[in-house]
Amino acid sequence: MNKENTKKKVSWAGITYPAKFFIIVIFIFSSLVAADAQSKTGSENKNTAKYQGTLSGEWGGEVMSTPVSGTFSITIFADGTVSGTFSGIQSGTITGTISSKGEINAKGSAGIAEWNGQISVKDGHLSGSGTWEGYGGDGKWNTK
Repeated sequence: MNKENTKKKVSWAGITYPAKFFIIVIFIFSSLVAADAQSKTGSENKNTAKYQGTLSGEWGGEVMSTPVSGTFSITIFADGTVSGTFSGIQSGTITGTISSKGEINAKGSAGIAEWNGQISVKDGHLSGSGTWEGYGGDGKWNTK
């Protein structure tokens, strides 16, 4: 009796087409996700140009039960970035962003860590108020 050693050949053609299809589907999906993320980033920055300008005001509060106060000045750019300075018992910089709804979220140097608040536009005039927190204390800020 003559036994033949039969081995089944793997058909790469049967695997190749589903693999190519799967790769194409993944490529299309990742392209759509990237395009969606890019469009969301652009839409988040829309409407921040209406807040463009310079604001100045006063801040005050308490740090370790000691009253503190000073002044600040910030510039809001059309792309939604915020940059400025504060001075008083401590001095430093303020950097952050503003949302299309006028919400400011910024970080301050010199231990005053968080500046948050709301900016509004009325008759072309910017005004706002909010809070600051850090360095063992907190307080409020208001535009002049």
